Amino acid sequence: MHFSPSKIIVNKRAAEQQCLSILQTCKTLLNLNQVHAQILKLGLQNNPLVLTKFTSTSSDLNAIDYASLILFSPDAKTHLYDTFLYNTVIRAYAQTNKSKITAVDIYKTMVWNDVMPNKFTYPFVLKACAGVGRLYLGESVHGNAL
Repeated sequence: MHFSPSKIIVNKRAAEQQCLSILQTCKTLLNLNQVHAQILKLGLQNNPLVLTKFTSTSSDLNAIDYASLILFSPDAKTHLYDTFLYNTVIRAYAQTNKSKITAVDIYKTMVWNDVMPNKFTYPFVLKACAGVGRLYLGESVHGNAL
């Protein structure tokens, strides 16, 4: 059987839209686990758009650590990640009470992977720095922003 490239692209787009639609209605951690299985089954585990929505939904369900385990697993292709995805993870950790330092660590990973921060990145990272009371980190991030 032979598939044309355009058919494969259409199928990938349909799979992407299917996952995004399911994530819109995801209300429990069990649903999130099921969506994760679908993402893997459909081969979308490196799709930045799907991963960003998955991360946002995980954050809404207080399961950002679950999303991070997937995003930053040893076999993850982090070089495919974009600024928006990193910002989503950083924001989620910056908003937690116990894991603000992880937001700074994710920022460092972002920079290490040559993903350029934008005007939305810095407020999230600076909020995390303030939350952990590490002035020197905030000063360093602020220096990078300028």
